Amino acid sequence: MRKTTVPWTWGNRWIGYDRARRRVWICRQRIHHGAVALVGLIACTAACIHDWKDRRVWFARGMGELP
Repeated sequence: MRKTTVPWTWGNRWIGYDRARRRVWICRQRIHHGAVALVGLIACTAACIHDWKDRRVWFARGMGELP
């Protein structure tokens, strides 16, 4: 039986993060910062698509009013 250790300091077996070294693992695979940026871009794009109906108030000053 082999003892396994994880290289990250926060997370689980799906997503891991080492704050000291600024490294990210997804499904136990360390990913490059470019891949992290791509995932962030996809998440932001999905959020924009989801809120597209509210686009007229995105950059409005103040609290804004939604119907």
